[in-house]
Amino acid sequence: MGYKTNIMEKIRKNKEIKQLINQSKDLDSFFKEAEKIGLFNDFSLLTFFYRPPSIVIDELLSMGMQFNVNNNTIKTINNEQELIIEEEYSNLTEYRIINMMRTEWAQIESWMAFFIKLGEFVRKQSNINVYINYIDDVIPTLFISLGVIYAALSELSNENKEVVEIEDGLEVGPGDEVAYLDGNGWRRATIIAIEKDDNAYSERFNPYIRLQVERAKGNGTLESVPRTLWSKKIRMSANYKKTSGSVVRLNDDLSENLIKRCGNDICEKLKFYNEKYINLIGSGIEKNIEEIIDFFKFRDKYGEYTMKDYIYFSERGLNYSNVNIIKSDKFEPYNSEEVVSVFVGSSSALNLNQYKTLKNIYIINRKRLNLLNNEVLETQVSQEMVNQKNDKLYSELQIFLENHGVKVPKGCELIVY
Repeated sequence: MGYKTNIMEKIRKNKEIKQLINQSKDLDSFFKEAEKIGLFNDFSLLTFFYRPPSIVIDELLSMGMQFNVNNNTIKTINNEQELIIEEEYSNLTEYRIINMMRTEWAQIESWMAFFIKLGEFVRKQSNINVYINYIDDVIPTLFISLGVIYAALSELSNENKEVVEIEDGLEVGPGDEVAYLDGNGWRRATIIAIEKDDNAYSERFNPYIRLQVERAKGNGTLESVPRTLWSKKIRMSANYKKTSGSVVRLNDDLSENLIKRCGNDICEKLKFYNEKYINLIGSGIEKNIEEIIDFFKFRDKYGEYTMKDYIYFSERGLNYSNVNIIKSDKFEPYNSEEVVSVFVGSSSALNLNQYKTLKNIYIINRKRLNLLNNEVLETQVSQEMVNQKNDKLYSELQIFLENHGVKVPKGCELIVY
């Protein structure tokens, strides 16, 4: 049974929807009443009803449900809805849901904007914890991740530096293994030192990274790489496949859509740092995300793109990744002052809390009833709030959201401390 079939079956069995349709004189009044009772807090229902009205009406008819609606009403609903959304979210992108066969583009929904902006806000803080109880956990996690990544890329773009630098909080030093590019491809290498060369032709070349580079038959050579070439010749935290020789297989690709939006210089920096912005924590989280990440397609002034153009998981097979997947206590965390740890589900928050960082998001799906774990987590959050009380954070978040025309979605419990 496909995703769309499941939604139609849910609608058939929902007495509240049937009653509301019977009571509504037209599609316009149905939307108004449905929003009042929070019907569209259910993401699957939202995606079904917020499509072109003609398609919705045809599919409801196929299920034996009918509105007293005419073409003029449909036109009015479309115009009013587009006007409201365009006014509030004109600075955000458009989207459509591919697997729901949505052929028309629409302005991004308010709940999508909220989770994106929440991710941006968390990224910008030095110390923050957020607890979210919502009707879904996986889809909001994707939009939060987009927000964190958008903010991180914006920071990198605003640096306006010609060459890369070893940033504060990025732990790099002697003994670290990297990949080094020479004429024969990528090779395994180890950092010996990062130091200034007093004899450098130009000060902009300083500092140099001194490397011990592996060669054939266990031999090695010393190489010195000036700062101006770091982004071309070195890959930190490299993800490569070993070969029988010293040359390694390393997939250094990035999406053309990302390069188009960020530029070559920024993307070279991304590949050099290979910095993770998010620890994504939860059993089976990668599988759940892979099932839905291709549903969404977006459009901005540069053209169309998908979430995969921005979100690079650590297990995707590429050298570059910005999201570190943690499925159990056997996985290594990414440690940085800037990394955001997102715990998906109360079980991950309780059982894998050793992966907490300075910035943590706990997101709970209230429809997955694990009452004991939920209660334990809520108690833990309450205790942490007392110990780490910061009344300003929630107020600052409210102001941040208001400045972007975004509100907390109905039915979303939000705690910030």
